[in-house]
Amino acid sequence: MAIVSIIALVAYFESFCKNNFAAAINICPRLLERFLKKRKEIKIDLQDILFFDFEIKDKIGFIVSEELNFGTSKTINSLYQDLLIISPFSSDESKRFDKLLNNRNLLVHHGGMYTTKYYKQHLDEKEISKKYLHSETLRINKSVFYEWADFLDKITDKTRHATKRSIEKFINDNEIELTEEALKSLTYFCE
Repeated sequence: MAIVSIIALVAYFESFCKNNFAAAINICPRLLERFLKKRKEIKIDLQDILFFDFEIKDKIGFIVSEELNFGTSKTINSLYQDLLIISPFSSDESKRFDKLLNNRNLLVHHGGMYTTKYYKQHLDEKEISKKYLHSETLRINKSVFYEWADFLDKITDKTRHATKRSIEKFINDNEIELTEEALKSLTYFCE
């Protein structure tokens, strides 16, 4: 059960990153001005716009984020940096998240069986011996799951607060007046 939980935990965290990013744009679509200066390649399919009968201003963030990759700490930091000038992961947190992703990938793609690639990625940690390659599996128990869940919970909390502060700074610096609904959403962003 803990194995499936780790896989789901990573999936939900990726979804959080994507939806938090989208919500920032939905609250303040003008953030896209800054983002597009760094990401000129971002394009939206006209068919996606037609789904919303041209009433997309409060959904544009979801359309944009749907096309982006939130699969690694590096891509998450890069996207958030370009949109909000924040980095959800510190250097140490990024390394730790990468380890979680490696574990998740080993579980999903190899049933947890230690592979040569996984071994090479973890040489400096001395966690596994060569004798376990292709014969033993990664062990995930409740305490390991809770440790990873706590780690990601701290990252999400930090990211939500930093996102809110960044939006507030952007709207103040640019004298933007948000709609009543956007202001309400921003108010509840960290609750």
